[in-house]
Amino acid sequence: MIGVSKIGLNVKDQDAAKEFWTKTMGFTEILDTPMGDAPGAPRWIEVRSPDDAVELTLFTPQFREDQIGSLANLVFECEDVEATVADLKERGVEIVDEPKIEFWGGWWASFKDPEGNHYGLTKREAR
Repeated sequence: MIGVSKIGLNVKDQDAAKEFWTKTMGFTEILDTPMGDAPGAPRWIEVRSPDDAVELTLFTPQFREDQIGSLANLVFECEDVEATVADLKERGVEIVDEPKIEFWGGWWASFKDPEGNHYGLTKREAR
């Protein structure tokens, strides 16, 4: 294996999730296609990060309401956590944890999407 192709997000409202990730977060829509012929069938929606590093799938086979508000298994990297959080605030994104250097020595902040999913944000370190 050489990497991770896609990460599925726990979303209930696919339209709201698509709007948040494309319009607010600046991701690019790759695909939005129905997953069946039934009225109201879910769609397979994929969006790609501005740096082309990750693709998110805005689909959950079974929405898990009990997971809303907890930290998702997804941490985003950026070059400058403080500047990124300031930019996210300007875009209207809810910041949960303000940027700070944590006890383990790395930068940390976190934010929520409109459904309450909670994501980490850290500084990209040299690899």
